This record gives sequence, C-alpha cells and structure tokens, in this order.
Amino acid sequence: MSAKRSFDVARSKKHSPKVVRRRTIRDRRPLKVRKQEALKRSVILSTLFVVFVIGGLIYLLWRPEIRISEVEAKGVVDPSSLVATAHATLSGTYMGVLPRDSFFFYPERTIAERVLEKHPEIVRVEVSREGFSSLSLVALPRQKSFLWCGVPEALQETCYEADSDGFVFKPHEAEIGTSTLRVYAALEGGDEGMFPLKAKVAGVEKMGSILEFVTVVESFGVPIETIAIRDDEADLFAPHNTRITYVIGTEEKTTESVNAAFPNLNLMDGSLLYVDLRFPGKVYLKKVGE
Repeated sequence: MSAKRSFDVARSKKHSPKVVRRRTIRDRRPLKVRKQEALKRSVILSTLFVVFVIGGLIYLLWRPEIRISEVEAKGVVDPSSLVATAHATLSGTYMGVLPRDSFFFYPERTIAERVLEKHPEIVRVEVSREGFSSLSLVALPRQKSFLWCGVPEALQETCYEADSDGFVFKPHEAEIGTSTLRVYAALEGGDEGMFPLKAKVAGVEKMGSILEFVTVVESFGVPIETIAIRDDEADLFAPHNTRITYVIGTEEKTTESVNAAFPNLNLMDGSLLYVDLRFPGKVYLKKVGE
C-alpha cells in the first residue's frame, strides 16, 4: 500500500505564501551633493548647540547671585574712596555682553591699578573675593622715610613725604614732638596733574652714602635734620643753618678731614656760616659776618 503522506502532496499554488520583494529606493543624487548636505546639517546642529550653551552661560553670568554688589575696604584712612573706585571699575560690560561685576570675570588687576593711580600714598592693594557677591580690598600704605621740601635753590613751606625709593606720595602734616629728615633736591618724572606727588627725588640712590656720613658728623654732637643734594655735592645743615658741604662718594677721605677738624670747631652756636669739605685734606671755614 503506497498511501500518500501529507508531505508527499504537492502544495497548490493558491496555498503557497506570496513572496513580496521590496524595492529599495535609491538616492540617485551624486555622492558629493549628499556629503555636502550631511555636513551642512551637522554644522547647523553644532551651531545651535553652541548658541544654546553660550546663551545659557550668559544667562547664568547675569544672575544677581554671582555678581559682585558689595565692596569692603580695609587698612586705609579713607576707605570710601577705594570703594567708590572699585564700584566704578566694576560697572559696565565686556563688549556689551558680559557684566564686568561677574564673580568669574571681574577686573581684579584694573581695580588695583586705578586705586594706585588715584592714591599714591598706597604701595599695594590686595583684592580678594568674599563669597559670590562681595569683594574685599586691603590697602597697604607707603612708609615715610624722609621729607622732600623743595629744590636747594627754592625752598618751600610745604613738605611732602617720600619713601625709601624717593617716591613722593603725600603732603606732610606737622606732628608735635617728632623730627624727620628734610631733603632738598630736584624731582624726576611724576604725574603732571598731581605734581609733585608721584615724582621721584633725584639722587635718592646716593642717600645711603650721605646718611653714613651724617652719622659721622652727628658722632661729634652735631645733629643734622636737613640735607640738600646738588648733583654730586651734598649740603648738611647743622643748627642755626650752619652748612657743611662735601662731595658725594668721597665719604672715606672726607671723614678723615672731619676727625681732624671737628674736635676744634663749635658747630652749635651759629658762629659759622659754612664748613667746606670738598677739597681732599683741607677744611675751609667762613664765620658769620665775614
């Protein structure tokens, strides 16, 4: 018996699954054009992303929580002036976009420079942030070394304080019971609008040698409170304006003349008009009235 099995029966066409072939739609545009369009889409998306990020950052920078609104000044006589200078420097924007008072971009160096320009009596300014919305200024004052009171040819009533570098920084206010060395010399440089402030005393680099010689003179009981610098010469003024003149740079030789002559001279009673030590090994005197 050769019975047909189910798998031996040929399948009729009407029961066969219908095969559907999908046709791929091909972009027949040139490859170069397609790459250009892909690149353009990439550029547009990247640009939009960058604009979004920049816009977000700008928005955050303008938030009041991270903008400096308070300024405190310490260590100065008139802190209100420093505070006003700082606020004026913080106002405005960078290129009309970013706020200058931003916690992240505030002009720290510019603030310090403007304070020093306006206040020559300050030698350095330390600027630091206090939190996200406040700023602290600590001003360090210059130290007075001597007084500049004019040039030797034209003395003046008002004296100015100068530091060890000869920088003239503020008018001197007389203090009862204090004595400060007075120097008469030419000035160099300076700010025309603030002169003589911010100018430098000419010949200040010679002050070390001059002061050493002053110590020699004072060892004979002759106090010196005034010095005049004239090119390579210095005048030391004893009480009653007795003038002692010598050549700067010859302190060693001049000291020998002082040791030989001063024990026999009275430089405290005003009887001498001047003592001339400019010539090696010689001492010239002129008495008052001669």
